Amino acid sequence: MASTSELHDAVAKKDDEARRVGAAALSAGLASAVAALLLGLLVAQRLSRLVTEPLRALARVANRVGDGDFSTATTVQGPIELRTLGAELDRMRARLAELDALKQGFLASVSHEMRTPLSTMREALAQLGDGVGGPLNERQLRLVKLARRACEREIRIVSTLLDLSRLRAGGSLKFQAGSSVDEAVREAIDSETETAEQAGVTLEVDLEGEAPLSMLDLVMVERAVANMVRNAVGVSRPGQRVRVRRTLHTSHAGRTGAFAAVTVQDEGPGVPAEIRRTVFDAFVTRAVGGSPKDVGVGLGLALAREIARAHGGELELDTSVAQGATFHLWLSLSTSVPTLVAA
Repeated sequence: MASTSELHDAVAKKDDEARRVGAAALSAGLASAVAALLLGLLVAQRLSRLVTEPLRALARVANRVGDGDFSTATTVQGPIELRTLGAELDRMRARLAELDALKQGFLASVSHEMRTPLSTMREALAQLGDGVGGPLNERQLRLVKLARRACEREIRIVSTLLDLSRLRAGGSLKFQAGSSVDEAVREAIDSETETAEQAGVTLEVDLEGEAPLSMLDLVMVERAVANMVRNAVGVSRPGQRVRVRRTLHTSHAGRTGAFAAVTVQDEGPGVPAEIRRTVFDAFVTRAVGGSPKDVGVGLGLALAREIARAHGGELELDTSVAQGATFHLWLSLSTSVPTLVAA
């Protein structure tokens, strides 16, 4: 009996030791698994950071290049494959910047060469219309007026090209202290009134409050507003209205200070969703369905945006409006030269 009891005790002792060893092994295994999992997560996170951050940087560069901004060089860190891709993308950006500079220079040169003979033609046509070369009958006078109108349009396009090329090349505006944005708005409306009357479109102007005098290039601000009004009149049908409203604000886009917003709203078909991203790009234009507007050159809104940015503001398309198209031209009403807003 004693031997059996001792054997039983020995077996029980061995079982206890086995259970303790098993429990210890299980605990060690679980601890190892948890440690391995944590280590794997850390390694995966590290590898993800090494890959995703350079990819985000590449995506930002690609987006800027796609939007026409070739000014910012970017060095991508990370694996050799991504660094190589980044270097190729930056080389493409630099080449596109060179081509864009050549294009702007060519446009400026051609526009400059065209403006002189066009101005001469305008003067000659004006003298013909005034009878300097002899009396004209009604039919001849009508032909001279048509030629003058076409000449004025071409001069306007050439002037817009020159201004756009100059601004994009970093050219400065002629800011004048004590300028009134309302004066520029009134001059723009006056210059487009005849065109609106011929199209049967009514222009309505609302100047809210009294705008403070500020540092502006009145000629360029007038041209920006005139381009917006002309564009709105062009897409409007007879009997429709174009509203021009100037409001005052104490901040814009997270910046505090005195700002003016010149809003131009028409009752036309609106801006199609597929061209809203490119509506401010130069030479990007298309026919507007449901409106009498012909396909233009696509320079007016591009120049207006550059003028707005040169005045510390922005030109924005209001996509919340259900009918027609509404554009907001923001201008800083600073008493000093405004800070240029980057694209």
